[in-house]
Amino acid sequence: MVPLDRAERREISSALDLPADHVPALVFACGEAGAAAAGPRSDAAEVAIVQAAPAMRRSNLRLEYRLSRAGQVRVEVFDMLGRPVRLLLNESQSSGYHAVTWDGTGEDGARLKRGTYLVVVISGGAAAKHKVNLN
Repeated sequence: MVPLDRAERREISSALDLPADHVPALVFACGEAGAAAAGPRSDAAEVAIVQAAPAMRRSNLRLEYRLSRAGQVRVEVFDMLGRPVRLLLNESQSSGYHAVTWDGTGEDGARLKRGTYLVVVISGGAAAKHKVNLN
C-alpha cells in the first residue's frame, strides 16, 4: 500500500466532493488512487475513476470510470516522461459508468517494460488519471 500525500488527498477529496473534515482512504490492488479534475466552469463535464483493479487475468488492468455527461472519451496510457504508449479508447460514450481493460502492452502489441505508467481518461475538457506499476 502506498500512502497518499497531502496534495493527492486534497485532489481526491475535491473530485469526490467530500466534506472538509473527511480524509479519503483509497487502496487499489495495483497502482495508486485515481484523481479527477475538471475545468473552472461549474457546468463542465466531470470524469472520475471509480476503481482500478486486476481483471480476470492477472496481467490485465480493469479501469472503471464514471462520466457525468455523454460525449467523446479518450483513454490513453503514457510513460512517466509523458510519451503516449497506447491508445485504449477513442469513442463517444453515454453518461454513467464504463470500463476499459489494458493488458500492459504498447501500440505494437509487445509487453511494455517494468515501470510506472499513467492511464488518463479525458472527456469534455475534464480528465482523470491513474498510476499503474507494471511488474
